Parts: sequence; C-alpha cells; structure tokens
Amino acid sequence: MSVNTYPKSMLTSSKLTAYSSISTKPTKRRRQIGGLKHSCSPSSTLSTQLSTSKMNSMKYQVGIATAGVLLTGILYRGYRQTSCKVHKIVDTCVKADDIVVPDKNTLQQKLERIKQGGYSNLQVIADFDRTITHAKVNGKMGASCHGVIESLSSLTPEYKAATGALFDKYFPIETCATRTREDKIPLMYEWYTQAHNLLLQEHFTEENIADAVREANLALREGWVPVMSTLQANNVPLLVFSAGIANVIHEVFAQKFGPVTDSTHIVSNWIKFDNAGKMTSFSEPLIHMFNKDSSQTRGSSYAASVVERTNAILLGDGLGDVTMADGIPHEVVLKVGFLNDKVEALLPKYKQIYDVIILNDGSMSFVESLLESLE
Repeated sequence: MSVNTYPKSMLTSSKLTAYSSISTKPTKRRRQIGGLKHSCSPSSTLSTQLSTSKMNSMKYQVGIATAGVLLTGILYRGYRQTSCKVHKIVDTCVKADDIVVPDKNTLQQKLERIKQGGYSNLQVIADFDRTITHAKVNGKMGASCHGVIESLSSLTPEYKAATGALFDKYFPIETCATRTREDKIPLMYEWYTQAHNLLLQEHFTEENIADAVREANLALREGWVPVMSTLQANNVPLLVFSAGIANVIHEVFAQKFGPVTDSTHIVSNWIKFDNAGKMTSFSEPLIHMFNKDSSQTRGSSYAASVVERTNAILLGDGLGDVTMADGIPHEVVLKVGFLNDKVEALLPKYKQIYDVIILNDGSMSFVESLLESLE
C-alpha cells in the first residue's frame, strides 16, 4: 500500500451511508471526552472521524519517513565502514617501501567496488611461476614448473644442458622491456615446443613428478597459503593460469598447501601418460606467456563458475599476464603485479598496466589485507 492511497480507505461506504440517513434537525448528543462533557452534532462527529483519518495518515507517512532516515543512516554507516577500510589499505600501500601505486584514486575506486561486492561476486586469476611462488629461494632463482622437471636428478645431463641453454636464450626475451608482444609470441612458442620435445626423449614417468617437486628449489610466496585458504573457505573461484606444467602445479599444492577444492581450477600444459605411467605427449593447444586469455578457458568448469561474478583480482609477474582476464565476464579487474627483478628497467611498463606493483619478490600481504576486508 502506497502513502498516497492509504487515506482513502479511512472513509468507508458504511460511514457515508450512516451519515446520509441522519436527520438534518439539530439534534444534540452528549459525550464525555477527557472527563468533560461536550455537545456533539452529527456533522462534528464526521469531522472528528475525518480528522482522525488525517492524523493516522500523517502518522503513517511520518513512520515511513522515519524508517527511510534509519535505513539511510544504516547504509551510510556501512559505506563509511567500507570507505575507512579501503582508505586504510590504500594508505598502507602508498607508504610501503616495496609497493608502488601508479594511481591512488583508481585503486581506491576498484577496492571499494570489490569490497561492496564481497566474496559472492569475486573471482581470482593468478599466474603460478614467480607469482604464486617466490622468484628467489635460498639465495638462488626459484624453480619454475619446467625448472622443477629439469632439476630432477634422474634425468640425463644432456637434457639438463639443452634445457639450460634454451632458458639462457629465451628468458631474457620474455622479460625484455623493449621487444613487442607480437615479436615475442612466436619465440615463446618456439621455446616451449623445444623444451617439451626434449622431455619426451627422456624416460619420464608420472611417479617422477612428486620426486621432482620434493627436490626442487621452490617455495610458495609468503602469504599465499592464507590467501588460498580464504578463497577456498568462501568458495571463491580461483583460476591458476600458467604457461608451466599443470601436473607440477597440482603436486606443489598437494605437498606445500594441502587438499584443493573444486573452486580451484588449473589451466596449464598437462603432461599425458599411458597406462604404464610413461609420458606420451603434452596437451594441446600449447599455453605460453602471451596467449593466456579466455580462448583457453571457454567451455570449462571455471568459465561456468564465474558467469555472475563481475569483480576480479588478477595476480601476475609478467607483462603478458595482464591478458588473463581478457574475454572473461567482469566489471572490475584489480591488477596486482609482482616485479621481482629488473625493477628500474621494467617499472615504467608495469605502472602502465598494473594497479598495484609489489617490488623485489615481496609477499602477498596486500592481497591478504584485501580479502580480510571483505569479512
């Protein structure tokens, strides 16, 4: 019932009928109000009824207005709380020595949208090598997914020498700040294809993967375990989007994190094995640094899980990682970049494409704080 229609119901047809049948003679009745006697004619009775109707209507409208004021106050307090938490996160980033914020206002706006949407409207897309994992471990370069396999002690010296030469040739190209994306794509395909063909020549089995992970110089980035735990606890879809090896990623999580729920999806290059457990091939199409986009996830369980989730957090360490959300439905993408080395040379490029930049192999503390603010 609207405020405008409410008073009409106060004057019923029965009252109108009763009034029309009353004699027009000035017959007076006596009634007691507040202990005093008053003369009351039929017309004054109707007038009193109408006045009562108006008063009830006014009370109703005042009640509606009061409720509106209270609701506005509640919403405003909620907004203030959201805004305060966001301001605190932004101020912490700006003051930190190992974090760069290219545009404070843009960061604040994106954080507020994510905070308002909460866990139910969130998805996270993360690279693996040197993003989920540390770039340096024990004072040396941390192993990538391919590096985990290549460091396995049971593989031949010839294989290790050949893959090491490929890394020395192509990794500088991948991280070069002056080469274009178009220039890099065929070279990345060339690198990955050669590395995969070399492994196919080895006697590599499915059982070797667990051994390789245990032996590798690899560590999850500080803060990743609580981040992933929070995402799984709140059923937030996590896409681990990697140009590495999916079997290795799965085993790293098994050994260094724990059980992985259905809300975590791994899209990467899978090693295929025969019934005897011997390696036979790699999955197609080949995923490399510069073709990680929705073309690789179309029709997958991940794509189905994020149809109505319009806020995304993207985590990457390379210039090519920013395309990981391309083609995936979203309204806001907060892009967090981990600039692990070559800071002086690469920072200008990173500032053009990332909203927050974590320097020098820093922790996941920013992402932790953001997720905590949603609770």
